Amino acid sequence: MHWTDESRAPYGHGMTPADTGASTTVGAAVSVSAPDVPDSRMAPGGPGYRRMSLALFLAGVATFALLYSTQALLPLISGDLGVTASDASWTVAAATGGLAVFVLPMSALSERFGRRTVMTASLAVAVTVGLLVPFAPSLPALVALRAVQGAALAGLPASAQAYLAEEVTPRALVTAIGLFVAGNSVGGMSGRVITGWVAQEWGWRVAVGVIGVVAVACAVAFRMLCCRRRGTSLRARCARRCWPARSATTSPTRCCAACTRSARCS
Repeated sequence: MHWTDESRAPYGHGMTPADTGASTTVGAAVSVSAPDVPDSRMAPGGPGYRRMSLALFLAGVATFALLYSTQALLPLISGDLGVTASDASWTVAAATGGLAVFVLPMSALSERFGRRTVMTASLAVAVTVGLLVPFAPSLPALVALRAVQGAALAGLPASAQAYLAEEVTPRALVTAIGLFVAGNSVGGMSGRVITGWVAQEWGWRVAVGVIGVVAVACAVAFRMLCCRRRGTSLRARCARRCWPARSATTSPTRCCAACTRSARCS
């Protein structure tokens, strides 16, 4: 019986594995280089940087002016509503407590719906409640309104610094955050000083209403000045964020599931 050496069979001799459809490498990793995405975030002197800085400054002014608008008015509130000074202090505690409790939920919402959207909605709700506060008929109603106002204001500190980190180059980030913090300080001071001056002549309700009007002006200016995301497209932002984690089978023209759900790619 004649045996034929299979290694020298006609169908295998002189043919490469590619010709037979066989794979030469099993489980080999395929290296995929990240695309070259230019950094188009804002920088000092660049387009939109001053507008964005002023917008966040005014947002900080509005936030803390509303937050501490009743602190200098506690004696007048207690006298007008017939409550003790310690009871009247709940108008401040309710606002600051609401802000503290809702910072984390608001941060999650900003991830889902976008920083700019959450900040705009937070200011809109806060200033609307601020215009209703002067008409509170009793202390429980006033405290409830202030709690809602504080919860709404939580969207600003929860989103502002993350927004700056995403929109501003690292070398300009410290300056941008400093302007936002300066707005917080100016707002906290004006919320106490302006209300004290106005309340001496027209009472605490008018004083709180004046702060509400100032906050409305700041909110409108914020909305007009805070530019829509100027960075790269969805594909470019996704590539910069999660390209290294992709496998060779992931299509480079589609965002990964994590980025699709994230508002940072919206």
